Amino acid sequence: MYYYKLTVAYDGTDYCGWQWQPHKKTVAGQLEKSFYAAFKQKPISLTGASRTDTGVHAWGQVVRVRTAFYIEPLKLQQAWQGTLPSNIMLRHVQYRDGDFGLHDGIISKTYDYYLSTRCIAPFFTRYCASYYPIFDAQLLEANLQIFLGTHDFRSFCTGDDKENTVRTIHSITICHLKRYNLYRIRVQGPGFLRYMVRRIVGGSLQAMTMQLTHKIENGPLFLKKILEEKNPRQQLKTASAQGLVLRSIVYKETNNAV
Repeated sequence: MYYYKLTVAYDGTDYCGWQWQPHKKTVAGQLEKSFYAAFKQKPISLTGASRTDTGVHAWGQVVRVRTAFYIEPLKLQQAWQGTLPSNIMLRHVQYRDGDFGLHDGIISKTYDYYLSTRCIAPFFTRYCASYYPIFDAQLLEANLQIFLGTHDFRSFCTGDDKENTVRTIHSITICHLKRYNLYRIRVQGPGFLRYMVRRIVGGSLQAMTMQLTHKIENGPLFLKKILEEKNPRQQLKTASAQGLVLRSIVYKETNNAV
């Protein structure tokens, strides 16, 4: 068997997430289909390090490919890319001498969330959340900081996750990208639950709006109570998928930040 490690970027707008599903268009399914078009046989296995959901994008998805034949990595990349649609890009292809764990040795994953406080320019609509006309960056930043550290995030996941819903967030920052009139929320940690980042962002934005409309006085305290309740059926909003991008995955091994 021959193993390859890929760094893949994709626009997730037209896909039902990363993971292969029968009768649905997914990123993994498209990669497999295009691999067959290029080499006239399917990969034995094709696995991603993160299972991004419907509409979510990636710049640094890491993929393990197992094949029955060897081809020089650059030639593999060029031939495979030639059969892929324009919304998927093979950024890097590396041959690996033997199997390797996609989830072993991860130091951190970084997700970026983009939103606008005004009408979104047409070329950003696929990658940016609906605008928020009532907005205060300082209040939003204070709300987001509640999630720093190690917590049980059961209130901020699907509710169908593993029994262990304890996760650690190393940093959460918000940055105003003046040139594009967008805000970027960056969340970093070793691992995340399904919908976790979108629910953190959506809840923080909702708490900010409630503060600005005087429905609550203290957004961080409001979110802290919900976090401590460990109730995935809480009524806070989940931020829309199109604003979320899997930015990078960093491993312990040298020179392996993607």
